[in-house]
Amino acid sequence: VALGILVAERFRAHGTLRTTWLGAPIALGLVFTLFEWLPLPRALVHLLQPVGLSKAQWVTSLLPDDARASVRSVLSLDPPETAFAALRRAGALALFIVVAHTCRRRRARDLAYRFVLATGALMFAVALGHQLLHVNGAWGRFTMKTAYFYAPMVNPNQLARLFGAVALVCAARAMAVRSRMELLWCTGVAVCCGAGVFLTLSRGAMLAFVAGGVMLGFLLWRERREPSDTDVVSKTADAPDRSSSSSSASSSSSSSPSSAAAAAASSARASGALLRAATAQIAIVAAVALGLFLAREMVVKEATSLEHETIETSKLALYKPALSLLSDYGRVGVGNNAFGVGSYM
Repeated sequence: VALGILVAERFRAHGTLRTTWLGAPIALGLVFTLFEWLPLPRALVHLLQPVGLSKAQWVTSLLPDDARASVRSVLSLDPPETAFAALRRAGALALFIVVAHTCRRRRARDLAYRFVLATGALMFAVALGHQLLHVNGAWGRFTMKTAYFYAPMVNPNQLARLFGAVALVCAARAMAVRSRMELLWCTGVAVCCGAGVFLTLSRGAMLAFVAGGVMLGFLLWRERREPSDTDVVSKTADAPDRSSSSSSASSSSSSSPSSAAAAAASSARASGALLRAATAQIAIVAAVALGLFLAREMVVKEATSLEHETIETSKLALYKPALSLLSDYGRVGVGNNAFGVGSYM
C-alpha cells in the first residue's frame, strides 16, 4: 500500500522514484523464489532437480488419478511455504524501496533511525517483562525451548536475528550522531539488544552477531589507519613554503589565527569521531559480555549439545547430511522450509 501511494505521488508530481542497488539481493531472491514456485516443463525440472522430481513422483504415485493430475511440476519441495516466502520477499522489497526513497531527506532518515531505536527498546522491554513476570512462553500461549528471552516473537531464532540487527544498527548510528543524549540512547539500546541475542540462546544468531561486531571493528580500525582527504589537505595547507617564507611576514601573521582555529576544529572533529567509534566498539563488547554473564551456563549447555541433536529437536541436525544434500540438490537447492528432506538421508 505504501509503495502504491509513493508511486502514485511520484507520478502525479512527474518525479522519479529513486532507490539504491542495496536492494538487489532482495529482488534477486524474489525472482528466484517465484521461479521455484511457478510451473515448469517436466524436462526442465528433471534437469535442474532430478532427485526432487523422483521423490515427488513417488509421493504422487500414492494419490488417486484425479488428485495426481492437479499436482504441478515445480522445483519447490514445499510449494505453500515457497508462496509465502515470495509474499514476504515482495513485502520486504516494497518496504525497502519506500524507505530508501523517503530517507533521502535528512529529517526522514533521522526519524527512521529513531523508529528502529524505539523498536529495539520496546522489544527488550517486552522480553524482560515476560521474564520478570514469569510468563510461560511468548504472551503466555506459545512455548518453545528453554530460553531467557522468548517474546515478543514466538520463534526465539527470529527474535535473536532482530535483536542482532537492531544492536548493530544502533552501534553504527552511535558513530554518526552529534547529540550526547542520542548517543547514550543508541549505545544503551545496542548493549541491551546485543545481550538479548545471547539471552535467546540462538546459536546461529550468537555467531552472526559476534562476526558482525568483529567486522565492524575491523572496518573502523582500517578507516583510522587510512588518512582522510581532509587530513591530507590540511597538512598540505599547513606545510611551510620554504621558497617564500621570508616574504610577506605581515600576511602570515594575520593568517596564523585562522589556521590555528581550523587546526583546532579539525582536531576536535577527529577526537569526537574517535570517541564515537570507540563507544560503538565498547557497546558491542559490553553486549557480548553482558549476555555471556547472564546466560553463561545455558550458552555453554547449548554449545555442547550439538552432538546430540536430532531432526525432531533442532535444525542443526541437518548439517550432518549436508554433503548428501549438496550432491542431490546442488543445482537449485532445497528451497524454503524443506527441512524434511534431511531426515531421509
